[in-house]
Amino acid sequence: MSRWIRSSRTVPIGPWLCLLAIAALGSAALGSGTLQAGSSELRVGLAEIDISPPADYPMMGCHLAPRKGTGTKDPLKAKAIYLHDGSIETAIVFCDLGGIAIDLTTEVRQKASAATGLKKDNILLVATQCRNAPDYSNELWHELASDSNLTHIDGKPPAYVLGLIEKISAVIAEAKKKAAPSQVRAGRALQKKPVSFSRRIVLRDGSVRSGGTLKDPLAVKVAGPIDPEIAMIAVKPLSGDAPLGVLSNFSLHANTQEGTEFSPDFPGQMAQMLRKSLGEQTISLFGVGCCGDLNYLDPEGALENSTSSIGTSLASTIGDGLGSLTELKDQRIRVRSHIVNMPIYEVNPVEAMKAGQQLWSVRLGDKLDFLDHVAAYRMVMLDQFHFDHPYVESHKHLKCGLSRTWKGVGETFPVKIHLVTIGSEVAMIFLPGEVFVELGLSIKRGSPFPTTMVVQMAHACETSTVPTRAAYAQGGIEVSGALLKPGAGERLVEATLGMIREVAKEVLVAEKAAP
Repeated sequence: MSRWIRSSRTVPIGPWLCLLAIAALGSAALGSGTLQAGSSELRVGLAEIDISPPADYPMMGCHLAPRKGTGTKDPLKAKAIYLHDGSIETAIVFCDLGGIAIDLTTEVRQKASAATGLKKDNILLVATQCRNAPDYSNELWHELASDSNLTHIDGKPPAYVLGLIEKISAVIAEAKKKAAPSQVRAGRALQKKPVSFSRRIVLRDGSVRSGGTLKDPLAVKVAGPIDPEIAMIAVKPLSGDAPLGVLSNFSLHANTQEGTEFSPDFPGQMAQMLRKSLGEQTISLFGVGCCGDLNYLDPEGALENSTSSIGTSLASTIGDGLGSLTELKDQRIRVRSHIVNMPIYEVNPVEAMKAGQQLWSVRLGDKLDFLDHVAAYRMVMLDQFHFDHPYVESHKHLKCGLSRTWKGVGETFPVKIHLVTIGSEVAMIFLPGEVFVELGLSIKRGSPFPTTMVVQMAHACETSTVPTRAAYAQGGIEVSGALLKPGAGERLVEATLGMIREVAKEVLVAEKAAP
């Protein structure tokens, strides 16, 4: 038995293959970027903190039907991993949130950088995209408006979002404080039990329906592939057998939970099962892979997956693969970032004002067709992003999607894609938004790093869904609500692969120059 693993009846142990995907989203042309390369000895620190909101806090879900929480089923966590090779340092925080707003990223980077000395651009925030999570964006927007220093006066009750910023910053500092020389292993495994499925169904007329079943007489086939690969990095101290943490990535939305109790969904179940197998000291960090067109519902209706079954199955696959992970000999870190300008749809002033009127009528109790409601909400969001003085008072209509950092940003979203590599073995890519799985697979296929990790929902959830160009021609709800123009996803892939190639060349040069 591998000395990395403590025996357990719950999670079977066996050969370990794994891989991690962490991605940074973009499209259009590459902008200014930075490249940092470190030395050799790798120090790693891990920490976690509870970020659960009050019981009656607004809950994520469809922004067209706001809801409130009624309690916490399982604690929501922010989990940080800190990496320092003696020269370069970076911190990645995986948060049990539905998304990471660009305003949250901006505030956390400022606060955490001041507290730890980390470069702001080397602080990366990722959401696990669990559905039963707090919808904090509206509160954050108002807090930034009322108090730029993010402090409270006159006995005002502390806001959840201010505590969230404090806690995420604190967990970064704690991970840095715990950093110690570590053994790092990486690899990949295949999830053999089906838990992830394409949610887009091709119909007989050539259009695509989002959701549904292949038993429908109009259904022909699913529209796209899945990614069955689990990518992982495992961290162990130089002395001692017990793993300190496992960073894993798999392409599946964490939206299996029903009800109104806050919950981390299947990543939380994974964490519980891995702790039972590997020890209570083990921190399980989960980065959601590209899954903008995937969910857990079997379109053939043969399988019934649940939060528990998915989390347990993924944990079992991870546990089975631990013994086969490869130790990283070259532990030098390289951090690369690029601004990529993602083009968004134009705004028609007449349509914007009409959309505002429609949303106002809904607030007064009128009914609106679902797709018309989606279109109106989308137009008001676009109006806010395009203009410093939008045609519609967006804060009166929007819940999620309000932004101060990107208000009036113009015709493109200036998103950053990030790449963190360890030696010549591991590449971690971080992309904002819900990226279609085919785009993530394209990045993996083009990467020379054996363990290539692509993770979505980083830094700026305002980018929303990132479909393939083909999907725009087919239709579906993912396209109806998209803010980005067709081709943005493919340009994202091009930009990411270009960045990977630049770093791979530098790694090769360094290897040739080594004595």
